[in-house]
Amino acid sequence: ATGYITQTYTITIPTEGVVVQDVALELAQPRLQGLPEALTIPTIPGIVFSHTFVITNGGPLPLAYEWYEIPPALHQRHSPYDLNGKIIMYDRAHGESDLYDYSTLAADINAAGGIITENFAYPITANSLANMDVLWVDCCGYMDWTFAELQAISDWMEAGGAVLVHSSQSGTAYQVAGIYNVLYDCCSYSSGTTTNIAPHPTTIGVEAIHLEYSYAFLTITEAAVVTVYDTNDIPQAVAQEQNGGKMVVIDSSVFSNYSIGQADNAVFALNVFTWLAEPAYGEVPWITASPPSGMIAGHQAQEMTLVIDSNDLALGTYEAVLALEHDDPAQLSPVTFPVTLEVGEQFAAVSLIPAADSGNGQPGELVTYTLEVRNMGNGPDTFAIAVSGTWSATPSIVSTGELLPNQSEAFTVVVQIPITAENTPSETTVTVSSQFDPNITQTATLTTTAFVVGPPYALYLPVVLKP
Repeated sequence: ATGYITQTYTITIPTEGVVVQDVALELAQPRLQGLPEALTIPTIPGIVFSHTFVITNGGPLPLAYEWYEIPPALHQRHSPYDLNGKIIMYDRAHGESDLYDYSTLAADINAAGGIITENFAYPITANSLANMDVLWVDCCGYMDWTFAELQAISDWMEAGGAVLVHSSQSGTAYQVAGIYNVLYDCCSYSSGTTTNIAPHPTTIGVEAIHLEYSYAFLTITEAAVVTVYDTNDIPQAVAQEQNGGKMVVIDSSVFSNYSIGQADNAVFALNVFTWLAEPAYGEVPWITASPPSGMIAGHQAQEMTLVIDSNDLALGTYEAVLALEHDDPAQLSPVTFPVTLEVGEQFAAVSLIPAADSGNGQPGELVTYTLEVRNMGNGPDTFAIAVSGTWSATPSIVSTGELLPNQSEAFTVVVQIPITAENTPSETTVTVSSQFDPNITQTATLTTTAFVVGPPYALYLPVVLKP
């Protein structure tokens, strides 16, 4: 079937037999699995250590991925607003309104350090968008956007560009909104001041927005969020981030000279341009994901390592968000999850896990067990290893090396089955103890069973010769 992996099965049907063969259709695409929903990592000041987890590609095709970081302050409201050096391209090439209709907002943007440039060149190309931070598409254009233009905008957003579509359904601006599958649906006629504002970086400090008019309601995919509803609870402004790009779509004219001074429209406007102009990702100095990018083969898994550096951190709690861009078409990209780093006074904790906790052998034989001790505390620690039991047992080491948080070390315990042992089990207790805090211990019980094989028996049979 189209879109599915082709597989060949060899089936042998016996004479007068019946063979049942289950066949599963598998979509020809990667499938991202196993990302944590959130991570809380304890540590102490002044160390560097690793935290690991595993992600899986459950699909048959290779999965491409790339890690990014989002500092907690990246999307907070700036006061005063800082658009220093940000270039906003106001498009006029498709018949949009004159920028004069937004002269009040333009002055506010300039006062915040932003630069507005008008574009009259048709068509828009990759060169047109080079060095631009925000593309502003307004009402009410009469020239269609070509596929090549829309592709250029899409590629530019993939590289970190951002778009504001500030237009009603009239005109052709909806074609640009369609890049992110934001659609205008007819009809919803309303006006007035709305207080139905959803939490988002673009609505920080916004309690009310005056809508001059609204003609349509916006429909979105799960990748976008509604930020403003009109007085009839119809979506009027939406925001979306995708693979480093951003878009805000607003149906009502809320930034015109007539509307900008009403309610909190001016705050909303500067929030929108600030959010669009700032990068989607930033740097978090205390966390690094490794490998930073790569490819996971179909039906394979890969261990990911987070390198945590608390050398410059005081006691306290630190927040960040990790973003994973990927090419699984069935999921949003990026997938994000929060990471909380708790820097505190050192405490000890340990886990001890045997690969197998039971074994057997004949009297006089050796039975070997493998165990893993892991430092579950928040600082470096070493762990003493002791064994006890009726039968002789010897650990391969009596102490681990220094283990950083979440670091582990494997060792073995060899149990000697006595030559006189009967068909009975014997327990060996393995204990690991923290050297930072000897009161912190963990034990594992290994059960070894001797099986006795009886001596061989001789059987004599007569030989009868046939005449």
